[in-house]
Amino acid sequence: MRIRQIFNNNVVSAVNDLGEEVIIMGRSIGFTKKKGDIVPKHQVEKVFSLTPQSNDKFKQLLEGIAFEHLQISDEIIMMAKQSIGKRFSENIYITLTDHISYALERYQQGIILKNAMLFEIKRFYAPEFAAGQKALQMIREQFDVELDEDEAGFIALHFVNAELDTSMEDMKNLTSMIRNVLKLVSFHFQMDFDESSLDYSRFVTHLRYLGQRMFKGNGEQFDYQDLGELVQTKYPKAYQCAEKVTAYLEKQYHVIISEDDTIFLAVHIQRLTKPGSGGRGSY
Repeated sequence: MRIRQIFNNNVVSAVNDLGEEVIIMGRSIGFTKKKGDIVPKHQVEKVFSLTPQSNDKFKQLLEGIAFEHLQISDEIIMMAKQSIGKRFSENIYITLTDHISYALERYQQGIILKNAMLFEIKRFYAPEFAAGQKALQMIREQFDVELDEDEAGFIALHFVNAELDTSMEDMKNLTSMIRNVLKLVSFHFQMDFDESSLDYSRFVTHLRYLGQRMFKGNGEQFDYQDLGELVQTKYPKAYQCAEKVTAYLEKQYHVIISEDDTIFLAVHIQRLTKPGSGGRGSY
């Protein structure tokens, strides 16, 4: 591979054997080098192979951040992939690196941002929040910087974004949607929910992927007419609540919710609200 651009002593872009541009990270890999030089293989620590569009954004980011910020971000992403066990969109290398670099800059300036969605993030994205807390520990060990819990929530949202491959705005809408649907179901049945229960977790997970399809415009259609009739007959209260949820989603987000999705909402609502499933009685 030959060097195409040097960002600093530790990060360069190069052209690989396929003629593709990649970003290479390695201690002193760009030191005393110039454009056209061969990349020393023994100094290569990480190769970022992104799409051309993402690569351009990544290059812009690298021109303004410290190598150590890229390094810790890469370590955090590897940790999160392992602990959460899900695939991430490549954009996380841009968005999370930018966020961490800015968070460290804000810390030095004494600027603390409060996370208005922290409560919901803890409730709806527990594995991601746990990884966010681990990320703060890694940052503390690396930089001797004590970022507060709000930052763990912000980092968790970046993980969720990368899982769903969606925008931060859609992520905010999704979190708000889950919160409001849970309120609607709770009010309909006059019931609190045990947030540690498996049925609660299943319902939140279902809402996450329903929301993802809503905001990305991806709809799946199946022929569940027989199942729909069975659900309406066997679980009339759950189906009635699912219809309320459907009406709310369509009005609030200007989308069309399929009958199939209403059926599956009813099934999850029935599991969530049946006796012994995680409900904690009426108000």
